[in-house]
Amino acid sequence: MSDSTGRIGGTLGNGSGDDGRGSWPFDQMGGTGAGAHAQSSATPPGTPVSRSDARRGAMPASVPPERAGHAGAVGPDDDGPTGRRRPPVWLLAGAGVLVVGAVVAGVLLMNNRGGGETPEAETVTLPAPTPTIAPVERAAGTAFFDALPSTVLSYALTEAAASPDLLAAGALESYRLVYSDGGTTTLTTLAGQWATAEAATGAYQRAVTQLTAAAGAPADDAAAGDDAATDDAATDDAAADDAAADDAAADDALTLEEGAVTVDGTEVGRYTFVPRADGTGTVVWTNGSVLVQVDGPAEALRDVHAGYTL
Repeated sequence: MSDSTGRIGGTLGNGSGDDGRGSWPFDQMGGTGAGAHAQSSATPPGTPVSRSDARRGAMPASVPPERAGHAGAVGPDDDGPTGRRRPPVWLLAGAGVLVVGAVVAGVLLMNNRGGGETPEAETVTLPAPTPTIAPVERAAGTAFFDALPSTVLSYALTEAAASPDLLAAGALESYRLVYSDGGTTTLTTLAGQWATAEAATGAYQRAVTQLTAAAGAPADDAAAGDDAATDDAATDDAAADDAAADDAAADDALTLEEGAVTVDGTEVGRYTFVPRADGTGTVVWTNGSVLVQVDGPAEALRDVHAGYTL
């Protein structure tokens, strides 16, 4: 009897067997089973735990993370053990867009300051036309003859020979050259050289006077018209109208163009362009002691004068 009571008392007092595990009925009564063991291993001594928390295995709020297992793990939105949350992705993207917009606005503001500069007009220069036919070969001559060009823009030399045309005007040398575009358009050129620039200028002035007179209405035709109109008043009025029309046509045909010939910005001579009513014309100019006269289509003569290399 005494032995049984002693064993029962020992069991109730200890609540566990020799191996440290309590028996089933006494685990529930004494609280020294698995639940109590979990509390003792996870909760520091002296930390109050309610009976309901103990049943759920909850941890007290004061348990340090390093001793709380997964309870101190960092969540997906936390920066670390302190529990600070990272800014949302949309907020970071919006801030980036605002920064880029501010930079672009600043650049545009700087570029538009003062109204901006107006870009300069761009000049496009087309390539010069070239002949479609080859120029004729010519024998070597004087320095002046060899300097006469074999091609002028789209025109090529087809004839070249000495000419007496300018010798009567005092030239030391005189040549006649014919240029063609390979079709029906030709240019007839007279070129001569004088002893001095003053002598060439005198020949140029006489040539301009002759060309101007040749391009105007002949004076004899107007006089003959006046004589025939004396027989009849009506005929006289008609003749007067015709004469006025002829004078107007002559004025239109005699729209002369005159200017300076320059080389590297220095004036070296003069030129005159004389158009005619039939669509042809003549351009004559001097370059120092040289005089050149070109006859051909009026619409082509300005370019020919500009492109002639002598």
